[in-house]
Amino acid sequence: MKEKINLIFKPFIIILVLLTIGYTLVNWLFFIKLGPLPVRSSISNVIIPMGLSGLAIWFYLRPRLKLLSFKNKASHWLDFYAFIAWVSIVIPVSIAQHFITTATGELTELNFIEEIPSLPPTKYYSLKRYYIDKESMSFYTSFGVGGRYRENFGMEIHMALPIFKNTRASFDQEPLAWLGLHYSQTISNRLDRSEKQYLYRQFEVESLNDFKHKKVSDFLYFERINPVESKDGYADAIRQNLRYQTNEMVFIGVNEPFEARNGRKWHWFFGSLLIGPMVWLIMILIPKKDKRELLRIKSGKSNEAAKKAVEELISMMKLDSDFFITPILICLNIVVFLLFVIRGLGFISFKGQDLILWGANYGPLTKNGEAWRLLTNVFLHDGVLHLVNNMSGLLIVGLILEPVLGRKKYLLIYLLTGVLGSLTSMWWNDNMISLGASGAIFGLYGVFFKPTFTQIFPY
Repeated sequence: MKEKINLIFKPFIIILVLLTIGYTLVNWLFFIKLGPLPVRSSISNVIIPMGLSGLAIWFYLRPRLKLLSFKNKASHWLDFYAFIAWVSIVIPVSIAQHFITTATGELTELNFIEEIPSLPPTKYYSLKRYYIDKESMSFYTSFGVGGRYRENFGMEIHMALPIFKNTRASFDQEPLAWLGLHYSQTISNRLDRSEKQYLYRQFEVESLNDFKHKKVSDFLYFERINPVESKDGYADAIRQNLRYQTNEMVFIGVNEPFEARNGRKWHWFFGSLLIGPMVWLIMILIPKKDKRELLRIKSGKSNEAAKKAVEELISMMKLDSDFFITPILICLNIVVFLLFVIRGLGFISFKGQDLILWGANYGPLTKNGEAWRLLTNVFLHDGVLHLVNNMSGLLIVGLILEPVLGRKKYLLIYLLTGVLGSLTSMWWNDNMISLGASGAIFGLYGVFFKPTFTQIFPY
């Protein structure tokens, strides 16, 4: 028991404490206090903690789990234990980020909306007097496909209402800020086009009816939306307004007391901070210890496999005469994805309108003189999972195939099969947005099958 606590449980606690304290301070300093890195809260509060904790567990904690002796020696037990440790760390760290975001936000009390430019920007505002012009509302509708198998079809309506000092100001002044309202609904993507149109019209009518009866004059305070996140439909809704100039300062009205803004985050944080480690401790105490692995860990050899895996990955991405095009293609796809993220367009997924703007394959546009989309969409991906899956497949086939074909043939086949994949996708359904390197990668695997079947490559 002593060895398990010292070699497994203590490293787990160290990772948990360092990430909770260290990353919370970094998040507060760079993403909240100074604000030099405008990113979505979902990235700073969830995605980054998930990545950091995953790396720490995979390269530091998982090799130590071999100390546990399982009846079934398959590695899935190690992965299961590593996954539980990852969840036990991610949850409290993520809750801490959400808590620090709301808890450190200051409430600025204003008499009128016109006082905002003269004061430092804060997250929350209270207005003693204000007028929200419902008659000048503008809205923007967007659609998106999600789910692991793209089985969900999302419909969203973002509304923007100008905020003024009083009714008279709405006639001769430009709004300094807008009130944002959001309606959303998800339906099955397997429905045909007419069914989707019918359900959208129904959703639109219900949303507008709710808007007509919504009171927008009794908010206790307003929360200012992150400028990056305000681009998610609200900025488009504001640009639809023909009466006023564009101003992307968007507020969300809140009807709860300011003191209740943190909700029960503090309770959830301490609860997860206690339950996770307790579950983890019980789990590692159940299996017996492997004495041979104990000697390896004490001798400092437990991390050799992880170090070797990192070295192999780095060596695979080095450019040489036989492996030149594949790393460049992988880096190019990653750079395009990072541009999406930096511009605040998303991380897990992106909106269809943004993908079309950046060159996705969309039948009505591709057929109407924008044939270049058949190629540009090959370098676009609609989320991090899409990118990781495709680049993993490209790395594997590139390591084997590029040295055999040579640079020119390899690149030509990649581009040609990518365009053919785009044509096939458009032929299959020209009203759907298609993108990704899948067509090009499957084309390379198709070429790979020929020398495999003819025994040029060993089975």
